[in-house]
Amino acid sequence: MFDCNYFWRAVSIWNDGSLRPCCHYDAFRDKSIDNRTLDDDNIQNQSSLQKTRQTVLDGNIPTGCNICETLEKNGVSRSPRKRGYNNSKEYLKTYQAPTDKEKQVLVERNNIEHMNIDLGNTCNYMCVICNPGASHLIAKEQGRKDLSNSSWGDNEEKILSFIRKAENLKSVAIAGGEPFYNINMLNKVLEALIFVKDKCRLHITTNGSKVTTETANLIKQFRRVQIAISVDGTGRYNDFQRWNSNWKDIEKNITNFKEVFGNDVDLEINATISAITLPDLPKLIKWADDNPAIDWMHPSFLVWPDHLQCSILKPEVLQSVSNEIKQIDQSVTKRIIGQQGLTYITDYLENAKCTSEYRKEFDQHFNSLKELRQNFDVYKAFPDLQNNLM
Repeated sequence: MFDCNYFWRAVSIWNDGSLRPCCHYDAFRDKSIDNRTLDDDNIQNQSSLQKTRQTVLDGNIPTGCNICETLEKNGVSRSPRKRGYNNSKEYLKTYQAPTDKEKQVLVERNNIEHMNIDLGNTCNYMCVICNPGASHLIAKEQGRKDLSNSSWGDNEEKILSFIRKAENLKSVAIAGGEPFYNINMLNKVLEALIFVKDKCRLHITTNGSKVTTETANLIKQFRRVQIAISVDGTGRYNDFQRWNSNWKDIEKNITNFKEVFGNDVDLEINATISAITLPDLPKLIKWADDNPAIDWMHPSFLVWPDHLQCSILKPEVLQSVSNEIKQIDQSVTKRIIGQQGLTYITDYLENAKCTSEYRKEFDQHFNSLKELRQNFDVYKAFPDLQNNLM
């Protein structure tokens, strides 16, 4: 069985109010995902989730699980499926895997221990790895009026009702869009979660560009909080991939977040590594270690869209980066990414199946962006890139 504890103990809410097993699930491939009006607040048994569970029980792999499939085929031993939704030492001390009795098409509300909550597509960035469903500015750029303000719509109250009643939640991950630019929705969700604040680990992913005192005070009430700031590279690597951002501002904002939250939260860097940013990964690791505001760094290799994966780079490029990371002082890698993080990186870089299959799509992607954005030329920004691609 292609098993995963997300199927039986987790629910993920996308920006439009549709449901899926986890935030990694690729609903673009799985057409059964829908955002039709929910019948009630038993959202854990919405029809698309039932279909996914039935697929697994029938011995098949759900269509949307291709991200974990791809990572595992590329030699990554700790894919999201294998890591699970909560791998903290504290949680793992008492963790028991789902029993066969739990593995049913219909699950109880109190079986749900984890939620991924995406608040809508309001965002102030236009990242090249993103899509109109997660950034209203990209939707506007592409003329997607249907996604100009993606939200939970009529499902909102049913979802909030479920959150208030989910008494066994042990971890919640909140993202967007940009959560701190959708402050009313963020505050509603935090207020709904307050009753589990003493036992629930809260994880918020943000681009780090803004935070308010009111929301910070709400967040500080939770027993354990991790704020993950999305930074994919240093300098021009960050500014190009996370279009609309500015590296100098990012550095200032990270310092500001630390001042606002102090030692009440763990501040980590969430780095999405693409074919664009991979060459800068060793420098990013060193920068994160040198920054006293940062407690941890979590690198992850991009899987979607296909044409931005690191595997479109030549094998010698991946091997060179792997070698450079191995040469970083062990005290640095141990503190900032840990042995598991280091293994995750080197396993991927040394086992990835490099391909030229998506080269045409890569060029089409950036040619279209070049027409839409002023002074946006990937090969001018990174002169070595053209030769480094398969």
